[in-house]
Amino acid sequence: MLKRCVPNDTTIDNRKRMLIQYQALQPSPGSWYGFEGGNTKTGVSNSIDENVLVWNLPPVACCPGASECLCYCYNADERTDKFPITKWCVNWYWTLYRPQESLILMESRIKSTSNPVIRIHSSGDFYSNEYINLWIKIIDNNPQAKFWAYTRSWRVTDLLPSLEELHSLKNLQLFASADKDSLIPPPRGWRYCLVGTSERHPNLLNCPEQYDSNNLSCVNCRICYSNHTESIYFTMH
Repeated sequence: MLKRCVPNDTTIDNRKRMLIQYQALQPSPGSWYGFEGGNTKTGVSNSIDENVLVWNLPPVACCPGASECLCYCYNADERTDKFPITKWCVNWYWTLYRPQESLILMESRIKSTSNPVIRIHSSGDFYSNEYINLWIKIIDNNPQAKFWAYTRSWRVTDLLPSLEELHSLKNLQLFASADKDSLIPPPRGWRYCLVGTSERHPNLLNCPEQYDSNNLSCVNCRICYSNHTESIYFTMH
């Protein structure tokens, strides 16, 4: 049984309304915000002392490759304690206008974390070549860390060469995120994740975290950020 139900029509309508509003979000100056700790889905840590960090940007405004997900993204949620959009806009500002300082601050947090595992973008996406290059530097400079991300920016022709370079890094697992409206096939050789409304997919690995009754989290499952080859199916939530 799914931990989180597929959103009903009322929830989807509310999300659509909020996601339209998010199109107008802008980078916001402010004090550095940075990484968040793990959450109930990613987990916080595991038995081998891997510890989760999560990096976020605002949805929609930082999602140049988005498709039908603009109508149902789970980040359209009014709970600001769990979805601090204004703080994610500060992250956007720093990476856009103060990238070198961002790199120093992000690397400092990574290096001060024991066995770090970094989820890039529970919200937001790779919005420019310059931003992708920032992450290439961070990931390349921190071989002790493991990173994983799902992106739809592969659908943007001008961003794909930089994403291919990012994808080649040994300590990153980068998935091409897709749904039925993505239209073009994911890049050759990439793992991909498919999002849909059915509970299970007959040909892909169904995300174990979504079905486990014992509160399994990403950091306990480890399939997405370890050296696996499986592509993943996520049920919309």
